[in-house]
Amino acid sequence: MAKHNEDRMCPAGTVTLNIGEKVENAYQIISGRVQIDWKWSTWESFSLKKPDVFGLIECEEQEKSFIRAQSTEDTFLRPLSADQLQNPDAPELSVSILHSLAVLYGQVIQENYFGLALSESEKMYQAFETYVKKADKQRAIDCYARFVTAFPTSPFVDQMLNYIQDISLGKDLVVEIPENDEDAFLSVLTQANDADPQQNLTLLKKFEEKYPNSIYYERIMDMIIVEYEKLGDEYQLNHYLRKYIFTYPNSQTAPHKLLSLISVQRKSGEPSWYENALRFLLYYPDSELIGTVRKFVGIDQ
Repeated sequence: MAKHNEDRMCPAGTVTLNIGEKVENAYQIISGRVQIDWKWSTWESFSLKKPDVFGLIECEEQEKSFIRAQSTEDTFLRPLSADQLQNPDAPELSVSILHSLAVLYGQVIQENYFGLALSESEKMYQAFETYVKKADKQRAIDCYARFVTAFPTSPFVDQMLNYIQDISLGKDLVVEIPENDEDAFLSVLTQANDADPQQNLTLLKKFEEKYPNSIYYERIMDMIIVEYEKLGDEYQLNHYLRKYIFTYPNSQTAPHKLLSLISVQRKSGEPSWYENALRFLLYYPDSELIGTVRKFVGIDQ
């Protein structure tokens, strides 16, 4: 039976693995919590807790780490060798390894969902939005400068400039909505109006940011798409239609959303419309809309 290495006590803030570091041991969390940051700055961080394992792929392959692992509270970690990963000495460890792999691959799939992956400009804009939401003004300004250099004609530039101007003028960027999702949803419905899509989007995106797990989230996503349709903003429509389809692939309106995405992409000349058309034929063969898609790809004349 493999013997465990001595558990390590890691105070809050301790970095156990750093990006680019050669990984000799994986680590199982015995207590506490660890934040995982990717080497790709636009990918979202996530947290692991007891009894998750991190560093297992790099340990198995003797590769350099593609994550940064930092304790967010006092944490006990148990080092695990490649042999212990391959030959777990307890069923519980096997389950923890499998669960941790599922979490890791789930994060990777979310960031690189086939056919729905974000473009480089969208990823950078998401990073910019994150800095704004966290009130990290300097990083927001630095990100904006890099964005304008890399994507000077992007539709996001004007919206980013508005944020930068507000930051420069010391304006408060926070939109206040109630502290529970039900009241917040009612507040959005009450305040939304037909005349001002931009104001509606400010409210809707605040809800999107604050309550991503709400039962009303799908409705909010649907309303955001409607507002961008009013504005004729094909770039944002492209983004939110893909996000909706990824999040709710089995909803009743998903076929309509995917057809809308195909139409927007065809209109803008984006080649991925054909791939999404094939996806429609595969996922929704019984949809009443399939005739339109078959004509798009040339199956029916």
